[in-house]
Amino acid sequence: MESPEEILLNRRQVLRGLGIVSLSAVAGVGLIACGNIQGPVTAVPSPTPTKVPAPQAGAPTMIVRTALNNSGPADGIAFSPDSTNMATASLDQMVRIWDAVDSGTVKTTLTGVTEAVIAVTYSPNGKQVAAGTAQGIVGLWDASKDNSAPTNALGGPQDRINSVAWSPDAKFIAAASEDKTVTIWDAAKGGKALVTLQDTSGQLSVAWSPNSKQVASGCSDNTAKIWDAIKGGNALQTLSEHTDRVRSVAWSKDGAQLLTGSDDHTLKVWDAVKGGKSLLTLTGHTAAVSGVAWSPDGKSLLSGSYDGSVKIWDAQKGGEAIITLVPRVGSNGQFVQSVAWSPDGQAVAASYGSGTVWIWEFVKL
Repeated sequence: MESPEEILLNRRQVLRGLGIVSLSAVAGVGLIACGNIQGPVTAVPSPTPTKVPAPQAGAPTMIVRTALNNSGPADGIAFSPDSTNMATASLDQMVRIWDAVDSGTVKTTLTGVTEAVIAVTYSPNGKQVAAGTAQGIVGLWDASKDNSAPTNALGGPQDRINSVAWSPDAKFIAAASEDKTVTIWDAAKGGKALVTLQDTSGQLSVAWSPNSKQVASGCSDNTAKIWDAIKGGNALQTLSEHTDRVRSVAWSKDGAQLLTGSDDHTLKVWDAVKGGKSLLTLTGHTAAVSGVAWSPDGKSLLSGSYDGSVKIWDAQKGGEAIITLVPRVGSNGQFVQSVAWSPDGQAVAASYGSGTVWIWEFVKL
């Protein structure tokens, strides 16, 4: 008789498993191989842009939870604070709220903008979402009201919003723009910007420190910068080892370290207080690293790349990726736009240029 764990595994893989994770063997062969009770379930994709390495010893088992099929290419993604829903920013001018646990269906569609939506973030209480558009506007919505227009619109940036983030204390919203600025607004009052951080190159990503006092930005000049979000002024730290654009940044849970992902195919971990040389450099992607995230417990790192793969790394030891995930169908040959780790630590997600968002979950066998 099958155990409950085996039933779960079979249900996920058979009913939803057209996108079974790719954890081992060689790309280009379309077959599935199941390991023993101690080993992970593995699959070989058909075909993928990268050779899929075997998982590291002791790696957790991951399977596909669901796939969200956007009607337009999905760009930014964000899990809700309770990890049950996912918001997607779409080039078809929509923000969608999905069931991220069971059905993988749209629960709420947020409308009212007339340009592509690039980035999205949840408020810390999960009741609102903010999304940045191609024309430099950040819209705010009630996340529970279907077919609703924005309750507020924040202006100021003069070009595309590449990234948007809500501060952990819920007071502020920050947006990174192609116009070389990071703009910060009062999340409750809206209106004019409280702080505008002026750089000399396009701002590709933004992330808040856990204490809501600083922001980090990834920049087109191959650097990441750390700024005082309250006082403004010049950057407090400039991190400058990457050799190409820094597309994504993420803070560690304790605020002591910063993770960056770059077009130079690498991830780096930095001391966010002292700056200086990077603490870790992670290699293995064969194209631009488009998204990065920390696990909620701070022990692991997540990355997505234009090579089509999603990787999980050891945040302390570095080295090779612990796990490499590649969708088996639907997103083959497509690049990863963005990644996210669920706040409960039980799932990771990646949006693809094909319009599909894949969600994988950790399971125990």
